[in-house]
Amino acid sequence: FFVNKMSDEVAPAVTLREKETVCHVCGRDDGRALCHFKPNEDSPIEIFLHVFCGKTAAILPHVNRPDLEILTKAGVKNKHGTGVSVTLALQRCRSAKVADPSNREQEYYLSKEFERIYQTVTKEPANDLENKQQRREGVHHKLDDPRQQTVPNPIYGDYSTTETASITPDQNSHNQPHKRQKVEPKSPYDIEMERLQQVCDRCRGVGYSLIRGVARASSNNTEEEADEENFDPTGCSQEQVDYVRVIVITKERQDRMEEMSKLILGEQHGQELMTFSTSFSYQVINAWNAFTVRFQEAGNWQEKFDLLLGFTDTLKEHDVWMRDHEVGWGGEKMVRQLALSWNLVLKKSDEELGIDPEYTRPGIVALLEQFKEATESAEVPGEDERIIFDF
Repeated sequence: FFVNKMSDEVAPAVTLREKETVCHVCGRDDGRALCHFKPNEDSPIEIFLHVFCGKTAAILPHVNRPDLEILTKAGVKNKHGTGVSVTLALQRCRSAKVADPSNREQEYYLSKEFERIYQTVTKEPANDLENKQQRREGVHHKLDDPRQQTVPNPIYGDYSTTETASITPDQNSHNQPHKRQKVEPKSPYDIEMERLQQVCDRCRGVGYSLIRGVARASSNNTEEEADEENFDPTGCSQEQVDYVRVIVITKERQDRMEEMSKLILGEQHGQELMTFSTSFSYQVINAWNAFTVRFQEAGNWQEKFDLLLGFTDTLKEHDVWMRDHEVGWGGEKMVRQLALSWNLVLKKSDEELGIDPEYTRPGIVALLEQFKEATESAEVPGEDERIIFDF
């Protein structure tokens, strides 16, 4: 999936009649479960969304409604990390519960609404956040208690409420030890997300594409991704976090990827429901012929890289062509040429390609390894020649 963190462009909203319970994205009520976000003081607009429409509202070009994008609680924590500010923002933010296909209840949040509340929460003084969180958890502090004193924190350079021993007239307060509040260390996941954000900012990225998620917590097999529904970032080990692979997406890269998606998918580009048949394999071959011309015309290696990424990513996402094609269709030649193109591009420096070495370089390698596994494991009855992707 693609995470967009900067887009402020909003497409026109679907016109709704008063009290009409139809999806705010597609404008239909076709029997699918609707997320119902009830109005409140902070957000007076009532919103209905299909789960699919909400998940894709920010990434489908013909929709472009980031204000209607929805995330699960795990998705919110995956994007923003954990901590008091995130917890408080989640408690203030409205949510909607719907049953998934396996009849398990899922809770969704409006991504932009959460971010707005989260920004408000993070501007509040640190002590207020701690006290509010503790009050929600049933822990009450009496600020007029003589055992509660506000003292400067020499380590962190701020002020925090600390508890001391009881102070009486017979005791010398200067001899009383100060117990500082315990500061929880950042988890490996939080540290990694901060580092990723810094790289995105440095590269002027508009977001990132997740290639491989956090590894499953298992001593027997770390080569599996964690289950998103039960995902808790705070419990991730460094080994699990190191398994993550992402590609930083710049505005130019996003444009080239969309260009390649249109080239391959044709009229189906941007549609919610797509249908493919054997003819799609020939559509892919025709798209490759057009791509080779476009690739040669690209003015620099950065543009060539972005075009190649967009073409490969679309082929991987819509992989029907790998298995549904006629014998002798010629696709194995296209895949070999695609691998040679990547072999040529990856020899260039990060500076020439306009990519970062921390995330995008290893992220590309992970993407190509996934593509290689998918193409080379595709079995088609009656074919003797296997598809080889030796990048």
